[in-house]
Amino acid sequence: MILGNTSTTDSECWGELDALLGRDWDREDGMQLQIHRAAIDAHYQTNTVAQYARARKKIIPVTGIDNWKTELLPSRPMNLKLNGKSQTSGKRRWPLGVSLF
Repeated sequence: MILGNTSTTDSECWGELDALLGRDWDREDGMQLQIHRAAIDAHYQTNTVAQYARARKKIIPVTGIDNWKTELLPSRPMNLKLNGKSQTSGKRRWPLGVSLF
């Protein structure tokens, strides 16, 4: 868990997340693994998450949906607001059925 203020992409917690996502992880047999994709819940601080994800190919924004019928719904474009204007973030937000977890 990374604690911090997630209201802006300048916050220290986003840098900590970058460090975790960019490092190599050692297995017991000595092989190294890297994180190629990571999901971030975009329901809270949606605009900040959109800005963060826009600059990083490995980040997938998701929104938890309390739905037993499906694990993953079709994605839709994710917009962000810059200077009061809505713009596409270039990312898609994936609704994720969280009742199964």
